[in-house]
Amino acid sequence: MALRLFITLVSVSLFLSPPAISAGFTPGDIKSWCNQTPYPQPCEYFLSHNPKYGPIKQKSDFLKVLLQLALDRSKHAETNTYKLGSKCRNQREKAAWSDCLELYEYTILRLNRTVDPSTKCTQVDAQTWLSTALTNLETCRTGFMELGVGDYILP
Repeated sequence: MALRLFITLVSVSLFLSPPAISAGFTPGDIKSWCNQTPYPQPCEYFLSHNPKYGPIKQKSDFLKVLLQLALDRSKHAETNTYKLGSKCRNQREKAAWSDCLELYEYTILRLNRTVDPSTKCTQVDAQTWLSTALTNLETCRTGFMELGVGDYILP
């Protein structure tokens, strides 16, 4: 009976522990690493809510985590963007939507190559593709905003 209670308490405490700690780093670690990025808040959010990222022991680990996170988020954004196609009301909106899909496909292709361990990728290359991913996201959003349909089409 005591063993069963102990196992239950350990299971509950592991389930209720903050995700960042179960991923191998503390909220302080996350804040410290993410403060080195141009956008620390999204970095902190995604690292603390996704236990699959980590542990981060050195700068190269942090870069790998950021690349994987960017790839995962790009795939998520591409899926959401694909679903927006049915909301397009005219050819201009459809063209902006199509451009966004192409940007995401290209971004995902490049990030996949960057995270592939068999591909030689320098830190500068990785930084370039992280920046490009962000630029592509903003380009997509801007395209819809310029058409005046950002609030209607974008989630």
